[in-house]
Formats: sequence, structure tokens, C-alpha cells
Amino acid sequence: MSTGQLSRDAVLWQLFAVAVAVLPHLTHLPLWIPLLVVISLLWRFMAYLGRWSFPSRWIKLLFVIVTGLAVLFSYRAGGGISVTVSLLVVGFSLKTLEVYKQRDALVVLYVAYLVAATGFLFSQTILIALYLFAAFAVITSGLLSVYQLRPKGLLKTFKRSCLLLLPALPLMAVLFIGMPRFGPLWEVGLDRTAARTGLSETMSPGDISSLIRSPEVAFRATFEAEVPAQPQLYWRALVLNDFDGREWFNAQPVKDKLLRASDLGSNGLSYSLILEPTQKRYVPALSYPVGPLGTKLSLFSDATVEYGLPITSRQQFAMKSDPSLKYFGDLDHDQRKRLLHLPEGNTQSKQLALSWLDQSDSEAEFVQKVLAYFNQRFSYSLQPPLLGRNSVDEFLFDTQIGFCGHFSSATALLLRAAGIPARVVTGYQGGDLNPYENYIVVRQYDAHAWVEAWFDGRGWVRIDPTASVAPERIENAAEDVFSTDAGFLEDNPFYAFSLKSSGLAAE
Repeated sequence: MSTGQLSRDAVLWQLFAVAVAVLPHLTHLPLWIPLLVVISLLWRFMAYLGRWSFPSRWIKLLFVIVTGLAVLFSYRAGGGISVTVSLLVVGFSLKTLEVYKQRDALVVLYVAYLVAATGFLFSQTILIALYLFAAFAVITSGLLSVYQLRPKGLLKTFKRSCLLLLPALPLMAVLFIGMPRFGPLWEVGLDRTAARTGLSETMSPGDISSLIRSPEVAFRATFEAEVPAQPQLYWRALVLNDFDGREWFNAQPVKDKLLRASDLGSNGLSYSLILEPTQKRYVPALSYPVGPLGTKLSLFSDATVEYGLPITSRQQFAMKSDPSLKYFGDLDHDQRKRLLHLPEGNTQSKQLALSWLDQSDSEAEFVQKVLAYFNQRFSYSLQPPLLGRNSVDEFLFDTQIGFCGHFSSATALLLRAAGIPARVVTGYQGGDLNPYENYIVVRQYDAHAWVEAWFDGRGWVRIDPTASVAPERIENAAEDVFSTDAGFLEDNPFYAFSLKSSGLAAE
């Protein structure tokens, strides 16, 4: 049986099986791989119609060499399991070109099950599970067609396949809902850039908005007492003190550790943090963290927390924070100079700050002028226009459309130009309260940036210009605010659809 020629219905089922198995991978494979799949399917379909001949051995060899080199070039910087999946999909699609006998079809179909199942490596939502169930029905239809003595028609074959798989649906639903989602005992490296695994150690226009494309979990937080309200959930991760005219970074990271007593006041918060792998050392903490912390955690004078090693696997930390805490004291000469430094460029923005300073009787009044300017003229968007070297000038006077990174960068520059020490803080804001348990799920789309300004006698004060332009972003969960924006979760349309249809964001 395995050496006989395929029926015409069986050939069509092979093409359907290849298409549905590859479809979930379109969002994370290099663009040329889906194109290769289309070419392979088209070639085999034209051969099915009798208009084209099967490719010769030399053409197939050329395909193998070119696609193999293309995979190596696409992942020359590394890619972990994504390289393996890409090679699997490439070989799988090329095998379609020589599906002629039943033996060839069986190889393609068995691999199709594997290719479809690898979709769970990149997404585990309800929608992707339902899609893959339908994909398995199509692949099983192809398997049935191979063994049919007489063609029974495409629709009858598909119905038979669904009847075979139907008993598995209740069990699948029970396991999906009822099984706890424990962290893996082992891990494979998925190809994720910094904008998808976590915050970058620098910030330039557009960096934070790229995180909004991803629904990946950043961390979970369980509170001993009542969960704080959304406007209080500022998770600080990185403090950026230096600016080159476009990008914020740390030329000299703060290394002086800060030890604080463990006694918490009436506003103190104790919580447990389960942090997903970031390949970095930062540990997000509510403003403001207090010590002592765990043995491998360090609390620094800029109120950031770091782990002793890059976080390569899921980690749990016991944390303490006090929102009422103020960092008093004073800035020494070098610190003040650093936090007031501005490079050349963005001349219009500096002149605007000086004019507002002349019109202000106090630093507080100056800050209000900055926030009022944003509130009157600017729009909040996940897809702002690209900016050039003088990014703040272009943002303030030309585009006037931006995301939290744009507003924070501009605010910090205006403050420094007015003689007020300022720095940019990146982290996360808000989170999704799990409806069944008392914990917060913070995802990459909750990424946020804000400003801290130093006022003598008051210490560091948080200034979030986003609250003036788009207060709903601070008061509500991110998915409620961004769900209608075209850029929200654009790297994961399956998750975006399931979020809108189900209304659930927390796992």
C-alpha cells in the first residue's frame, strides 16, 4: 500500500495539511520562509493539474542549498529553538515537491503533526489550541485519504476525520482549564529580542511601544494584603541618567548599595514576585523598594533592585516596598552636573524650556506648564512617526504624536534645560488582576516610562506626562486602553483576537 500512487483527492489533502500546519508560524519566521511554502504548494498544485512537471533532482538540490544558507544567514546572531523550527518548516515544505506516492505522503503528514504542534512553543492561548485542533482534523483527513481504496470526496473525508477526533475535545478542554501551569524544569531558547523578553538597558523613541506588541508575561505579583489600585502600580526596573540627544542610557551605572531597615510603615507593602527570564539582572519593584532583600538581591541608591546573575530561568523573590518613602538628602556636585547635562541639539526645546522658566514663579509652576502643553496639543499613539537625530525638537514642534517614551524623554530634557535635575525611569505600570486568585499578572504590553525630578527639600518626585495626555493609561489596565489601537499586539494577532473575544487577560 505504501508504494502506490496517490489519488487526486489525497494530493489535495497533502497540500491542505501543509498549509494549515505552517500558518501559525507566520508571525515569527523570516518572511522568506512563508514565501517558500507558497512556491512549493503552488508548484505541486500545478503538477497536480498537469501543467508543470515535477522539479528535477538538480532543482531540488539547488532549493536545499539555497534555503539552508538562507536559514543560516537569517539566524547568524543565534536563535535557539527558532532555528530548529525554521529548518523543520523549510524541509517540510520542500518535501511537498516530491509527494507522488503513498510513502511520500505519510512522511509529509507525520511531519505535519509535528510542525503544527510546535506552534505551542510560541503561543498557548485558547484560540491557538482551537485552531490546531482544526489543523489536526485536516491532517488526519489527509491520512485517511491515503488509505482510502476509493475516493469518498473531500467533505466526507473531513467529516470522518472530525468524528475520529471529537472524543478528544472534552479531555482537551478539561486539561486546558484544570491543569496548573507549572514552570518548566528545563528550557529551550526561543528567539526573542530585547523588546520582547524585557526592557532594554537604553531607551530611544519607539522602544517601549515595541513591547506593546507582545502579550508575554513579564512577572506575577502576589500581595499579602489588598492589591494596590492601578495608579499605584509603578514597577520601576531601570533608571537612565544620561542622554545623547536621542537615546537615554547609563554611561556609569549606579553601584552604591543602599541598606534600609525592614520595618514598614502603615503604607508598606509585602509581596512575592515571580519573574520570567529576561537574560538581565534587573528585578522590577514597586516604588519604593526597601531592604533587606534576598541574599542575591541588591538595592541601590537609585531605588533599583538587581539580582546577582542574569535571570535565565523563572525566579521568585520576596519583596517589600513603601510608596510613602522619599529619598531625601542632597545631590553632590558630580551627581547634579550629570543629571543636568544636555548634549548639543534640540535647540528649540531648550529655548522653550527657558521661556517657560522666565514665566514661572516656582519649579512646580514650570512643571505644570510642561504638562499643560502636552495636554492641549499632543496625541497618544502606539504608532508614532519616526524621529530623526533631534528627536525631542521633532516631537515637540512637528509630529506631536507619541508614546510614553516620547513624552518622558521630552519632559526630562525640558526639566534639565530649566535647571531641574531629572532622569528617566523604565519599567511597567499596572497589571491584570487575576479574577480567580489575589495576584497581578504584568505583561510586556504593560511596559512604561516616566520621569523623576529632584527638588531640593523634597527629594525625587515622580512626574508621569502620560497621565496628562492619556490618564486612562494609568487608571485602567493596558489592554483596555490599547485594544482598539492598530499597533497593539500586532506581533501576536491570535492572542489579540482571543483577548477581545474573551475579555480575559490574566492567566
